[in-house]
Amino acid sequence: MSGVVLKGSFDGVAVVGRPDLTEAHITGPHVLRREGDTLVVKGTAGGAGSSAASVGATVGNLTVTVSVGEPDRQVVVAVPEDTDVVADLDAANVSVSDLAGSVRVTLGAGTVDVDGCRGATDIRVRTGAAAITPAEVGCTVRASVGVGTVSLPDGVDGELVIGDGAVPVDVDVDVGSVHVRLSQGRSTSSRNAAARG
Repeated sequence: MSGVVLKGSFDGVAVVGRPDLTEAHITGPHVLRREGDTLVVKGTAGGAGSSAASVGATVGNLTVTVSVGEPDRQVVVAVPEDTDVVADLDAANVSVSDLAGSVRVTLGAGTVDVDGCRGATDIRVRTGAAAITPAEVGCTVRASVGVGTVSLPDGVDGELVIGDGAVPVDVDVDVGSVHVRLSQGRSTSSRNAAARG
């Protein structure tokens, strides 16, 4: 498997890179098909969030619980860490973590959270928010928002360069916000970060 493509709408989708995997493991409501060595995962949600109701009663030693709806509609896609991921989604809350492959997310509405990814990253959100925590590798983070705010660590303005800046991390939100944060316990000076304007 060389890549995973996400399409459609998800109430929530998490893509997690794992060094112990050789094939993808997917849980939650989805439709799956294979195109060559690429897995295509289609979300089945309306993008409006999950809904569930539960009623319980105890009679003597017997407890009865009746559930209606799906309490957790999150889709989890665990993949080998070197997998390339492409997501072209209408609506979703997306998290992507611990990948060494490239990450490209195009999202109509919702949120994207990218944490610890080491490959080239390109995030495009029409309406919503993006949060980026770069991995401990050399990268250049470029963030822009048409209407809204960009928050970079320690008041950095423009591009955030970490180490040699070799890996591009581009984030563009039309309406909303971008928040770039460093790993806990790190500062821009300890990671050799600088602003270019």
